[in-house]
Amino acid sequence: AYEFGIRSILIEAGGRLNGNALKYADKIYHFTAPKITCDNSALSCFDGFKINDISECKQFEITDIHKCKPDILIEYRPKFC
Repeated sequence: AYEFGIRSILIEAGGRLNGNALKYADKIYHFTAPKITCDNSALSCFDGFKINDISECKQFEITDIHKCKPDILIEYRPKFC
C-alpha cells in the first residue's frame, strides 16, 4: 500500500480488531471520554491477548495529549526495549 501513497489507515473497530492491529501500528490516536461505567461487562477497546503479569503488557510512549472537549485525544507510539 505504501507504493500507492497510502501513509495511514484509520481503524475504528471493536476490541478484537484493534488488539490484532497493534502489531502493525507505529502510532495510535486514542480518544477517551471522562466517563466511568463501573460495569464489569463493558468491552475493552483492545482485546485479544492474555497476560499473566503486567510485565507482559504491550508498552507505549505518550507523544502528545490534546483536549477535544469533552474528550481527550492521546497520541502514542509503541515503546521498543
